[in-house]
Amino acid sequence: TNQDAAIYLDGKLQGNTKACYLLLRDIPYGEHRLKAENQTQDAVKTYNQNAEIMQVNLELKEKTGQLKISSEIGFFDISVMGTTFRAPTLITNVTVGEHLLKISHKELEFSCKIYVKANQTAEFLLTQEILKREKQRADQKALADLLAAAPNTLEGKTGLLADLQALAPKVGAATQPQLKQTMAYLKKEMSELKRMQLAEEKRRQMESLSLACQQALEAAEGSLSEKKEKHEKLIKSHTSLPPSPMKQIVAQEISRLEQAIERGQKRRKKRLTILSLLLLFTFALAVSFVAVILLKKHEDDQAWRRAQLIHTIDSYQSYIEKEGKAGTHYIEAIAKKKELEERDHEAYAKAGKAGTEEALRDYLSKYKLHVTEAKDQLSELELQAKREKENRRDEEAWRKAKAGDTVTKTYLEEELGTKEAYYRKAKATPKDLRAESKDQQRGPQAGARKSFTIPGTSVRLNMRWIPSGSFTMGSPVSEKDRNNDEVQHRVTLSKGFWMLETEVTQEMWEVLMGTNPSHFKGAKRPVETVSWHEAKKFIKKLNGKGIGTYRLPTEAEWEYACRAGSPSAYCYGDSESRLKYYAWYGEDLFTDKTHTVGGNQPNGWGLYDMHGNVREWCEDWYGENYYKESPERDPRGPASGEDRVVRGGSYWYLARNCRSAFRNRFWPDYNDLHLGFRLARNDP
Repeated sequence: TNQDAAIYLDGKLQGNTKACYLLLRDIPYGEHRLKAENQTQDAVKTYNQNAEIMQVNLELKEKTGQLKISSEIGFFDISVMGTTFRAPTLITNVTVGEHLLKISHKELEFSCKIYVKANQTAEFLLTQEILKREKQRADQKALADLLAAAPNTLEGKTGLLADLQALAPKVGAATQPQLKQTMAYLKKEMSELKRMQLAEEKRRQMESLSLACQQALEAAEGSLSEKKEKHEKLIKSHTSLPPSPMKQIVAQEISRLEQAIERGQKRRKKRLTILSLLLLFTFALAVSFVAVILLKKHEDDQAWRRAQLIHTIDSYQSYIEKEGKAGTHYIEAIAKKKELEERDHEAYAKAGKAGTEEALRDYLSKYKLHVTEAKDQLSELELQAKREKENRRDEEAWRKAKAGDTVTKTYLEEELGTKEAYYRKAKATPKDLRAESKDQQRGPQAGARKSFTIPGTSVRLNMRWIPSGSFTMGSPVSEKDRNNDEVQHRVTLSKGFWMLETEVTQEMWEVLMGTNPSHFKGAKRPVETVSWHEAKKFIKKLNGKGIGTYRLPTEAEWEYACRAGSPSAYCYGDSESRLKYYAWYGEDLFTDKTHTVGGNQPNGWGLYDMHGNVREWCEDWYGENYYKESPERDPRGPASGEDRVVRGGSYWYLARNCRSAFRNRFWPDYNDLHLGFRLARNDP
C-alpha cells in the first residue's frame, strides 16, 4: 500500500500494513478481493492467485462524500475547505471528516460545523430561525464588545453612547429592548458623573485657594524683600477668596505687613548710610592690607633665596614650614625637596648595593635621610670584618692544633680558655668542634633584627635572621590531628636567610603596587585576596628597588622558621589553650576578619603570626608524598605540580590547621580573603 491501512481479504480482516507492507500466508488459488482502508482513505482490487508467491499493490485514495446545501431564505455564500460556493448547491468530492461551514448572508457572517461520511451525502439547511438566532447572537456580541472596551470615565461613556446610537439601526428587533435599556442607564450614569466632576472641580478649586492662602500666611518674612513678596501673595489670595473667616484673617495679615514694610524701609535707609561709612573704612584697611602683602612677599622672596642658596632638604623643608601653602614658591619647594630626597634615596641604594665602608662613609658625608640605616650597615660591615679577622685567627690556631696529637686541648686552650662553660666542647671531636666554632662566627644570632626602607617611602621591612641548621620536618604519629602528608624526615638548611617578621601588610603592598585588593582594609593588616602569581609580581617589583633580593620561602624554610627550634605542634609547645597568645585563629571556626600584624606574641626567633591571621604562600609545588623522597639538604619541593604550598592556618581556621607541620595547597591563580604571604631575603 502507499499508506498504512487495515487489509481485508474477501471481506475478512487480515491485519495492518506496517511501513506500507503486509505478508499474507496460505491463500487458496483462485480469484480474491482485497481491500485496504484507514480512517480517511481506502482502495479495492480483485486479483487471481495463480502462483505460490504474488505481490499486489493497492493505492489508497481519500474517502469522499457529498455536501448538500439547501436554503429557505434564497441565495447566500458558503465557504468549505477554503473554497466559496453560491448556495443552494451540491458539493461533491468532500473529504471525510468534520468541516467548518462559513456562511455569509447580507451583513451577517457566522459559522457552524458538519460531519461528512464516506460515500454519503451530508445536508445543511439554512432556515429563518437560524438566521434570526445568529443575528441576535451577533448583535449581543457587538453590544458586549462596546461595553467592555469603553473606559469608566465621562469621556469614555460619552464615546460609548455615540457608538451605541450608531449601532441601534443595525441590530435586530430582538436586541432593541436591551440596547434601549443600556442607553438609558448609560445616560443616567453620565449625568451623575458630570455632577460629581463639577463638585470635585469646585472642591479642588477651593482647596487650592485655601492652600495658597495658608502658604502665603506661612511664608518667611525675615527680610524686607520677603515681606513684600508675602504681601503681594496675600493681596492676590484676598481678591479670590469668598467672604469667610479666612478672608478676614488674610486682611488683618495684609495690614500688619504694610506697617512692617514701612518700618523696614526706614531701617534700610539707615543701614545704607552706615554701609557707606563702612566702605570708606574698608578701603582704608585694604590699602593697609596691600602694604602688608607686599611686605610678606618681600620676606617670602628672601626666604626662598636663602633656601635656594643652601639647597638642602632641610632648607626647603624650613621654607615649607615657615611659609606654608601660602608661600609663593610652595609647590616649587615641594618639588625641589622631593628631587633632593630622590637623590638621597638613589645615593643610599647605590651605597647599599656597593656594600663597602668607603661607599657608606661617602653617603654619610653628603646625605642624611638614611643615616640610621647607613650607620647600621657600616657597623655590620665593621663587625663582619672583625669576624673575618677572628675566623682567620681561629683557622690559624686550628692549623697549629691539628699538627699536634692533642687537637682538642690545644685548640681549647688557645681559643676558648679553660672556662667551665666550654668543658662540654672539649669532649667533642675536632671535626664537630671546628664546625660549631665556625657556625657561631659566620652570621648574626638567630632572631637578630635588620630593617630596610622601601626607597621613596617611609615603609620599613623588619627582617629576622634565620640561621642555617638541621631539624626534623613533619609531625610525629602521636601528634594530635596530624595528617598523612606530614611524614617526619630530617632536613638541613645549609644557608641562613632573613625572614619578614610579619606577614606582608597592605601598606607594603600599596606603596609598590598602587592598589589594595584586600577585603578587610587596614594599613597594618596583612594583605589578602592575592594569588601566588600576584605575590611573585610584588616581589619582582620590590627586587627592582635595590635593597636586596627577596623571594617566597621554601616549605622547608617556612617550617624551620616557624618552629624556631621547637619540635612540638606549635612554636611554644603542644597546648592548644596557649595558642590564643600567639595566633588569630577560629576558636569556634570561621571568625570574621584579619587583625593588625604583630598583635600577639612572637615565636622564639621574633616572627609574628606564623600561626593564624592569614595563610601564607610558599615557593614549592605541593606533593602529597614528597616528604618520602625529599632530599635532606635544602629541599625545594617537587619539580612540577598543580598546586603551590600554603602554610600557617588563618583567622578562619581551627587550631589544628595552625600547627607548625600542617600543610595545605591551592592552585597558583587562586585567591581568597584569608590568603596572604611573607617574604624571605637572601643573605648578601
